[in-house]
Amino acid sequence: MRPARLGVVLLLSIVLVASASVVLADGRVALVVGNSTYAHIGRLPNPENDATAVSAALRRLGFEVTTTLDAGLTELNQALRRFTRHSAGADVALVFYAGHGLEMDGVNYVVPVDARLERDVDVRYETATLQDLVASTLGASLRLVILDACRNNPLARSMQRTVARRSVSGGSFGEFDEDLLGDETLVAYAATAGTTAADGRGRNSPYTAALLAHLETRSRSGCCSGGCGRRCWRRLTASSDRTSTTRW
Repeated sequence: MRPARLGVVLLLSIVLVASASVVLADGRVALVVGNSTYAHIGRLPNPENDATAVSAALRRLGFEVTTTLDAGLTELNQALRRFTRHSAGADVALVFYAGHGLEMDGVNYVVPVDARLERDVDVRYETATLQDLVASTLGASLRLVILDACRNNPLARSMQRTVARRSVSGGSFGEFDEDLLGDETLVAYAATAGTTAADGRGRNSPYTAALLAHLETRSRSGCCSGGCGRRCWRRLTASSDRTSTTRW
C-alpha cells in the first residue's frame, strides 16, 4: 500500500468502526503502554493517563486489552513477547505507546523507564525499537501501532557520543522505512518526523485527547468519510499544533 499523510483519527476510526467491512466483529487485541515515571529524568505528566484512557476506550470498542504502566526494559520486552501470542490469528492487533522516544542513525526507539542512556551505544541495549512494536502485531489480519512518544527527551541531549558524526534526535522520531511494514499495517506518530509533540496542559496529551474525543463518537455514528473525518482532522491538528504522520 502506498504511504499517505492522513489524519490518524480518521484512519483509526475507519478501521475500528464496527460496521467497517475490513474488521470482523471479534478478535481484536491491544497492548497499551504508558511510561510516565522515568528513574533518571523525572516524570512525564500524561502517558499514564493517556494509556489508562485509551485502554478503557478500546475495551468499550470490543478489544481485549493488556495495559502496562511504567515498563522497564525487561517488562516491555516481556509484554511485547506475550502480545505476539495474542496477535497470532487476531482480526486486529493494536499497540499504543505513550512515553519517551528517540531516533538514532535512522532507527526509531521507545524508551523504558529504567533507561540511563549515558552513551549513544547504550541505546541499542536499553531501549526497544519501533520495529519490535510492529513485530509484536504479526499474525493479525490488520495491524496498528500508535506512538504518542515524540516528546523532548533530556537523555538524548545529554548522552555521550562515541561516534562524532552519529545522528541522535532530541526526542523526535525519524522517517520510518515503509519497506519494513507488511501489508495491512498502519504506523502513526504524534508528530511529523524530526519534530516533537507537546504534553499539553490537560490530563491527556493533545494527540491522545483528540483521538479519545472522536474515536468512539465516530464508531457510534458509523461515519467513515466526509465532514466527520474533516472535523476529526481539524481538531487533531488544532490541539497538537503538529501534523501527525501515518504510514500505511
